[in-house]
Amino acid sequence: MSPATSQSGRDATKGRAGHAREADDATLDELVDLVLPHLPDALVGEPSADRVGGAGSGVPAEFAARFGLECGLGSQTAGAHVLFCADAETGGMQMLAGRHALVNLPDTLATAQSWAPVVRFCGRREPGFLLHRATCDVWVDLARGDAASFSFGVRPGGLPEATRRPREVLLRTLELGLDALRDAPLEPPTLTSMRALVRRLPEAARVDRAGLVAGHPDDVLLWLSGLPCGELVDVVAATRDCGEAHALQAVLADIVQPAGSVRARVEVHEGVGRSIGLICGVDPTGTAPQVAARWGPLLDRLVGAGLCASERRDALLACHGRLGEHQAEAWPEHLTRLSALFGDGTESILHWHLHHIAVECDRGAPVHATAHIVVAPGWSRR
Repeated sequence: MSPATSQSGRDATKGRAGHAREADDATLDELVDLVLPHLPDALVGEPSADRVGGAGSGVPAEFAARFGLECGLGSQTAGAHVLFCADAETGGMQMLAGRHALVNLPDTLATAQSWAPVVRFCGRREPGFLLHRATCDVWVDLARGDAASFSFGVRPGGLPEATRRPREVLLRTLELGLDALRDAPLEPPTLTSMRALVRRLPEAARVDRAGLVAGHPDDVLLWLSGLPCGELVDVVAATRDCGEAHALQAVLADIVQPAGSVRARVEVHEGVGRSIGLICGVDPTGTAPQVAARWGPLLDRLVGAGLCASERRDALLACHGRLGEHQAEAWPEHLTRLSALFGDGTESILHWHLHHIAVECDRGAPVHATAHIVVAPGWSRR
């Protein structure tokens, strides 16, 4: 065990309450297995949660406020991989920090080197400190079995101390969060590139998330919203080259233009790095057919550009549904406890929908697209 991992484990376990219980037996892979049989085979392939193995094995289901399935859309891609979110509202971040009043962090996670970044991050979100006030969740991406990727969400509301110098408070938040994930301060050129990028953002633009890339420890990811497409193209032209900027401009105009909203996920190293993701969404309000109609034009563009197989387009338009606890032979205990507490015929459900489509523009690689299906618990009265 490395010294950093050992310290993460001690920090996560030293504050355990004597009356806290161990996490329920239900695991994230079992939660995924409940849903997979109800999703189109064209998206997820053979219904099996084996893909959650490696870095994600043994994750208690009650740590996850929601989870996602990322599916490649090209004709040569198959299957999906899993990512999950722990947040402060439902207590997952407190569980990962070892500070939850009712649920302990399992020793297997508290002391595992692969989980040290997220355990350390949640442990440093101590009440009263900037990282606690300014961040709201963590996503753990399990695409690589040998090493997960981690990111954290920045609260959309402004902080009192950010009134006069909002960009500097944002940068301090980003640096504190990334330092916690890395267990070391950011260094140039990534640090100077990130500061320059954030300071040059238009006033209406926001940094929604930040994180690390598995396999690229010196790079960081920033999720940007409210950034006009022209500004993004200008940033690429200034920090990469004009040819890549023109290619990105063509993708924005020819493919993602029909999306209701577009965010950018940029990798930062020496300027904008090798990866840019254009995260496309639509207005999620209304009935399932109404929402599907909004996705249609973007999916048609993707099919026309050869980035999405036609059978996957049809599967995505039909990818919404719900599963109730009375419909399953086994159900996570932490959800059945809550439905019993609510009483009056309340049952817990798992519901899913297409959340966004990411068009990936990686340097030196063909443009490709992925769909992200989000699954979350909810409640219903029978």
